[in-house]
Amino acid sequence: MSATPVFDKDLDEYYEWLFQGMAQNTGAIWIGELLSLVDFPLSIEEIKQIKPEFQHHVDDVISFLSPVLIEDVTQGGVRIYHESFQRYLTRKLETDPNADMAAILKPVIEWLDNRGFFTDLRAFRSLLELLKRAGRGDEAINKIKEDYVVNAIAFGQPADAVQLNLSIAAAIAASNQLWPILARFIELSRSSYHFYQWRLDNHNIAEQFGRTYSALNGPRALADRLLYDGIRWSRFFDKKWACFKVEFSFPNLLTIAVLL
Repeated sequence: MSATPVFDKDLDEYYEWLFQGMAQNTGAIWIGELLSLVDFPLSIEEIKQIKPEFQHHVDDVISFLSPVLIEDVTQGGVRIYHESFQRYLTRKLETDPNADMAAILKPVIEWLDNRGFFTDLRAFRSLLELLKRAGRGDEAINKIKEDYVVNAIAFGQPADAVQLNLSIAAAIAASNQLWPILARFIELSRSSYHFYQWRLDNHNIAEQFGRTYSALNGPRALADRLLYDGIRWSRFFDKKWACFKVEFSFPNLLTIAVLL
């Protein structure tokens, strides 16, 4: 405790002290930077998948980093314990002229992409932003094809993530003066709004959509789509039906029934 720096108003001195402790371990720096750049938790096994050549060190490094990590009980895995420290680590990277952001992000981008852009919730929510950060805006734009909204709906992706991706891609297109592509994104945004805010506002349609999705993908997949990071993303699915369907198939998932 005697080595702990005196509190300052913006915690920078304290966070720099924590960072210097991490800097003593190269693996801790790598994993710390990785967790600071993603907006979702990662399990130990997933970190090993992202960096397989480093997998024999991951357990020890996670143990070393445990004072600055917190377990995410909702999604599973670990994340940086406080958002302000996560932002501090990200800011250090972004302002370091020697930091190769593209190289740092490449393994996690490839890992997410392999999980499937439309099929995986984390890939769908985070891949475009990571591509943008890595200076790979053209790849982010190419993820938004003419059938983007149709595929997002078919795979049960939530409205906020659908619109977020369109916003990221549109900003990239606008900054590069790609006006025809920007026009396409605007039309896709209208299409998304029509389905999520107008068609799914009809509870009969929403229930049929939910039943169909559950029949094709199973109740667990439906439960995953109804909740993300502990938050119910859709107000459209009929609550009584969704609770019954999920609780009937998975009696132990009482939290889902309560949150719905």
